[in-house]
Amino acid sequence: MANPTRETIFKDAAKRLRAEFEDARNNIPHRGQAGGEGEQLVREFLNDHLPARFRATQGFIIDKADKVSGHMDIILYDAFNCPAYRVSNTGMIVPSDNVASVFEVKFQLTTTLLEAGLDKIHEAKNLIKTPIQNPHPLGEQIATYGVIFAFETALSEETVINRWHRCLTQANPLHNSCSMIVILDQGLFLTMAKVPGSGVAPVDFQGISPAAVGTEYGIGYLPYRERSLDVMLRMLIGHLVFFRHRTDHPGFDFEKLGRIKFKMIGRQVRTDRVEYLHDDESAG
Repeated sequence: MANPTRETIFKDAAKRLRAEFEDARNNIPHRGQAGGEGEQLVREFLNDHLPARFRATQGFIIDKADKVSGHMDIILYDAFNCPAYRVSNTGMIVPSDNVASVFEVKFQLTTTLLEAGLDKIHEAKNLIKTPIQNPHPLGEQIATYGVIFAFETALSEETVINRWHRCLTQANPLHNSCSMIVILDQGLFLTMAKVPGSGVAPVDFQGISPAAVGTEYGIGYLPYRERSLDVMLRMLIGHLVFFRHRTDHPGFDFEKLGRIKFKMIGRQVRTDRVEYLHDDESAG
């Protein structure tokens, strides 16, 4: 028996995911239930293959302005630093600062579902993120990496690219849009850049950053077929490695909870001494 290689490992993983997808599609009569099964398959795959710091769940995202997203198929969050607010056994409310990536999962990617998936990713990317005040010397990233994952599609590469382009808006230009579209066993669509004098290469947008004059930006397609899962993980981990390792306290607006009652029981009388009062002294 030949020793496994990275290529054979992920080729086998793709086959298992495809087989489980076919089983769910053929044996679950209700389309909505089948869709939920597909999301669960992708969540389990991510949780089995990503660094333990990150976990995949479903649920909602909330930012510091108390804006809440719609339901997200998959939220990839920093489990080491994220407070857990559960709305069910499987669903969570995750603070925006802790969200590294969101996935929208589709069984059969159509133009309608592609546009709906892009809308959901744009919604997540427009939630507030706290800027990094003292970034790590090696760099840190805070943007939400948006992915659409489909098990199959009848759409041509040109149709996917053109529809994605059509969904870009002034609020969500390419640098604030989806990061990657994955079609299992077919290929990947990625945001890309072409620097003058160099070839085209994938780019993980963190907003607008300085670049050489004449740099071109666009959407590219990589027909990697059985290697698509492997490439998806490589691109995703490239983002996760530099995702912020420190998050600010989410903060609480105590005034919204009601009037604060305060009883003084001690006073700083010197920089190194606190004088405490007896109960009868502080009653007034």
